[in-house]
Amino acid sequence: MKINHRFNIKLSSFSVALILLFVATSLFIGLSFLSEGSLYGGDSYLHYLISKYAFHRPANFLDHWGKPLFTLLSAPFAYFGFHGMMLFNVLICSMASFMALLISRKLGYKNLPLVVFFTIFAPIFILLMFSGLTEAVFSLLLISAVYFFMDKKYVLTAILISLIPFVRSEGVMFIAWFFILLLIKKQYKSLPFLLSGVLFYSIFGGFILGDFLWLISNNPYKASGEIYDPGSLFDYVTNVPATFGPIVFLLSIAGLLSIVILFFVRRKKSILESEIQFNELFVIAFSALGYFVFHSVVCWKGWMSVLGDPRFMAAIVPLVGIMALKGFNSLVLPLRNRWVITVLVIAIGGIVTHYGVHKHKLPVKFQGELLVVKQATTWIVENGYAQNKIIYYNPVIPEFLDKNPFENSEFFTFVPDFNEPDKGVDKNTIVIWDGHFSALEGNVPFSRMENNSNYKLLKLFIPDPPFNIFGTMEYKVGIFIRK
Repeated sequence: MKINHRFNIKLSSFSVALILLFVATSLFIGLSFLSEGSLYGGDSYLHYLISKYAFHRPANFLDHWGKPLFTLLSAPFAYFGFHGMMLFNVLICSMASFMALLISRKLGYKNLPLVVFFTIFAPIFILLMFSGLTEAVFSLLLISAVYFFMDKKYVLTAILISLIPFVRSEGVMFIAWFFILLLIKKQYKSLPFLLSGVLFYSIFGGFILGDFLWLISNNPYKASGEIYDPGSLFDYVTNVPATFGPIVFLLSIAGLLSIVILFFVRRKKSILESEIQFNELFVIAFSALGYFVFHSVVCWKGWMSVLGDPRFMAAIVPLVGIMALKGFNSLVLPLRNRWVITVLVIAIGGIVTHYGVHKHKLPVKFQGELLVVKQATTWIVENGYAQNKIIYYNPVIPEFLDKNPFENSEFFTFVPDFNEPDKGVDKNTIVIWDGHFSALEGNVPFSRMENNSNYKLLKLFIPDPPFNIFGTMEYKVGIFIRK
């Protein structure tokens, strides 16, 4: 019997993409467990704390700001600490990248490994993986809905879209957009399911909270422009390198142009081709472009008290990745040289990976605001003040002091009266003032604490080198005690 020791293994483009995705996911999981904390500050830790203590305080599962669906999905991971939360977001980003890969294959695209590079190594996706933010789940719900829409599973599509607002509030725009898409497809029976998420949470929350309109009455975004000044209409455009990476952005523009030209200029040869072109233009491109424009206007007008934060664009990373692959193929496939195309795939994949990874310092070490707050809380513990009543503003402080912010009668957020911060505060209470949350969200400037005769400044922490918050305010952390 002759044994042939020669093996000729030829992996498909899809198989190579799956291997790449597995390796990248394993890499990020390893880096997450080597990290000290988050790449993003306050909101990241507040979402994490709401999820972490949800089993101790079930009301957290209906916390409007925390986002009920996000809390439900992430709580089992967050229960085991912030590393568990990072593991959750790594897996979610990996799943979103996988869905983008499935869609690219369904559309018949070549060079599938590139869509993995374009998604999981996107700078903003890497930030999400090392955070407790909600946008990763948003991206997974959206890209999954797109996949099932293309697969003609319209009821499931409608249900997934209906749940997006319970991960990010602005996701409500996709309910309106998919209502139009389902109308175009004459899927009238699927339309009511676009309200299934709202109906479920309204009824469930109504019985628990005693208010069936709690989604409206408890809406934390009713205020407009009260904290942050309106931004520019082009904030998201100028932040593109920090979001998708410059190469992916440019290729996605090429992909968008290719999709538009094919749809409006090239004559459709078959029903299948017509279906593909519809999905490319309306379901993928217009969904991404519409969301980009929507958030740009919200930032410009100062609505919903939000900044033009690049992280909000993470929701459309998988869609942009698909468009970028379309753009790449439209530019290089006419070359008809397999070796040249392979070299270009490897080169662009390497550049995208390098840019995304080196955009952030991994594994994450405490830096910026988190480093200064960590130094301050360590000082509090070492000097015996951790058992005092404590008033804090920065959401990371409970994690650093290992305290449950929801069930600790000695632990408070905000002073009762920001104009007179000594009123209603017991003596020996510690106030941890920081140059971000205390000054902005708390409306308590440092001078108001420093000049109050009923407070004594125990310790002041100034970063070295110094840095500013929002370009104007010098950051510092002060530890005050009520005399």
